[in-house]
Amino acid sequence: MARHLLKEGVVLKNVTVNYKRDGMNRVLLFFILLVVPFSKSPAQEKGFDEQAFFANMQTSYYSLAGTGIQNFVALVSSSKMQTFARQAWKNKDVFPLQLIWFNPNKIYLSQQGVPSIPKGKYKEYQDLLKGLKMQVKGLLVDLQRFYFQGLYNSISGDYILKHNDKEVQITQIQHIGNVTTKLKYLFGLNGLLLYNEISYPSQNKVITVYPKFRTVKNQWLCDGWSVQTFINGEVESGFDLKLTSQLVNNVYVPVDISLEVQKAEKKGQTFVDKVILRNYLFNQSIRFVNPAGN
Repeated sequence: MARHLLKEGVVLKNVTVNYKRDGMNRVLLFFILLVVPFSKSPAQEKGFDEQAFFANMQTSYYSLAGTGIQNFVALVSSSKMQTFARQAWKNKDVFPLQLIWFNPNKIYLSQQGVPSIPKGKYKEYQDLLKGLKMQVKGLLVDLQRFYFQGLYNSISGDYILKHNDKEVQITQIQHIGNVTTKLKYLFGLNGLLLYNEISYPSQNKVITVYPKFRTVKNQWLCDGWSVQTFINGEVESGFDLKLTSQLVNNVYVPVDISLEVQKAEKKGQTFVDKVILRNYLFNQSIRFVNPAGN
């Protein structure tokens, strides 16, 4: 499964995006899921149809890739950036970033021009902008799998499938540069994703993801996810994420992404923020040119 990642600027190419995820209070469920025994033989066993399982997955999830649109452009800000814009420019609706998505699996993030920054506010603006870029890049990894590209298109290439009479487990090995990761998905027999895990063996790091879905147009639309990051078996950080989606030109798109973040070194403290996407434009005439050798 190839990962198409992000680069800023007019000329764009793929760059590495590190996973940065969090969530704190689902450890019990994590262990319950993993102790369920799976059959060792693949899905050709009697009573399970692997082809029908994937066909059901393809049609059961709502994804932008499945709507037929070829691309979208959206403006990006955050609640913190809106506070700054209201103070600096008397207008909260200044969007410093632009998100560009191509069906099914290419995403780019570029910087927008803003009004003149008031004297003494430049460093504050740059710090906010840097934080927003990092935040968006981290969110897009799961947003791409669960919403834009969709799970069916994300599980491609070599995989191992195991199942029992209640769940289906799919695992994949990925090599991104010099980093090897192991992806694990746990589904119900109806194809609904219950749990996702990303392991970095060389770093002793495991990231667990619990997605949430609701039904729209007889399909499952991603409503958010909860995440935990473990280092050497200890919880390092976690966050809960909630998506607010709206119909724009008869296509569901995320407009608000609300986060509640906790970190192990700051017990009892919760950090709240919101990423805001507005002004969606679909099927635009966009052309990117990569310099030779890039």
